[in-house]
Amino acid sequence: MIESGRVAVTGCSLLRGTALLLSALRLASAAPVPVFLTVGDSVTLPCDGTPAAGIPEDQLHVQWKTPTRPVLDFHSGRAFPGPGFEPRAQVSREKVRQGDFSLSLLQASFSDTGLYECYYRGMGGLMKLLGEVEVIVLALPLSVPLGDSVTLPCDGTRATGIPEEQLRIHWQTPDRPVLDVSSGKQYPGPDYKSRAEVSREKIRQGNFSLTLHHTKLSDEAEYNCYYRGNHDHLQFLDDVRLTVTVRTENRSAVSGGDLSVPVFDDDEVEVLFHNTVVYPKSSDTRNEHVSVQNGSLVIHTLTQADQGSYTVRDRRMNRTISVITVTVEVSDKKNPHQRDKDSDHRDRSTGVIAGVFGVLGALVVLAAAGFGIRWCRRRRRRRRRNQQDGLAPEGRQPDQDEGDPEIIPLNDLIQQHADTESGEEQRELSEAEESQESAPLNGLSPGPPEPSVDTACLTNNEAPPVQREDLSEVSDTEERQTAGWTGAEGVIRH
Repeated sequence: MIESGRVAVTGCSLLRGTALLLSALRLASAAPVPVFLTVGDSVTLPCDGTPAAGIPEDQLHVQWKTPTRPVLDFHSGRAFPGPGFEPRAQVSREKVRQGDFSLSLLQASFSDTGLYECYYRGMGGLMKLLGEVEVIVLALPLSVPLGDSVTLPCDGTRATGIPEEQLRIHWQTPDRPVLDVSSGKQYPGPDYKSRAEVSREKIRQGNFSLTLHHTKLSDEAEYNCYYRGNHDHLQFLDDVRLTVTVRTENRSAVSGGDLSVPVFDDDEVEVLFHNTVVYPKSSDTRNEHVSVQNGSLVIHTLTQADQGSYTVRDRRMNRTISVITVTVEVSDKKNPHQRDKDSDHRDRSTGVIAGVFGVLGALVVLAAAGFGIRWCRRRRRRRRRNQQDGLAPEGRQPDQDEGDPEIIPLNDLIQQHADTESGEEQRELSEAEESQESAPLNGLSPGPPEPSVDTACLTNNEAPPVQREDLSEVSDTEERQTAGWTGAEGVIRH
């Protein structure tokens, strides 16, 4: 009996142990599988709703939540996201009808990390758990070159509705405060004065992103964003991992001058040129050719030998923080002979061009003057021939002419006028004698009309000869000569 009892007790113990093991395995298999994503990603959290099949839509209630806050409620065919999840949490009405209660979470933030539970209820019953999903949002990795500005994101929509005078925003790293915003005023930490800020306008829009200016190597850290409203404790929002990378620059300078390039670090640095340490060389850096002063690399009195790549390293962290490539240009002050040659070349070129244009201008003036003189002379000869013949060219009156007036010297004009008057007197006397022989006693018949004098070539200092009336009004040669000289004197006076 004893032995059989022992066997019975042993059999019960084995059954009890097997049951416990199966329960443990069942619990282990029911543990939610984690879902990993980064800030800004979207994810769909699965939930099988087949146990709720047959429940009318107007009586079905689906709920998603975390241990600390509601995520989404779906009932009567409508979805109602919880605070901080509008409009990022969504459930498809069509899929709910098909027994799929999966939750879509858009633009995940670091504060979305947590355990998400899916429940359902129908026809006035209690909420029943359908499934769990563990969401792990990884810190958003950001990188920025040394010295540049960067913005660390933080979604503050959960604080929507909190009055500005009651809202507090807090940014920190694991070992130091970065920025506090309280009642609209900003208070940066000791290492971030004048470098950390949050836009007041963006705060009103639910955006608590932090902007860092003039980043340093020591800014490399993990940044946490918190807020507090009308309650006593801070609530976590976001986490961002910042990495500061090597800064690369290209600089050019003129030989003989100094070059200063910011390295955004203190004096705990060393500078290498062609893999040789050129700073620091001694405790006294004032007389060194290469030095670091007030956070800037300074190269004094540049020469062609200073051209190349400079590597700046942080000695405490044994990291390269900046690589600067320097190009040195030759200054004009160092080559006066070449500068004088260039100046002489420019002067000669200018003189040659001016000379060419001067010669061309003179040729044009001479050609115009020669053409004018030749034309006037030809017109003068034609007029003299007409005056000697007493006739004008056929089909044209003597006083008709072409072209511009001819310029004749005053002495030539006087001599020409005298010759013309002498010739006219002789013709008039001969014509008068012939007229007297053939004319009737009661009067004289008028002679041929006196040719008009062409004024085409007269200048402003000349005047045409005096025109005469009928030959019968002229009595003798002396009066006509006197009238002619009077006309000449008029020209001179004019």
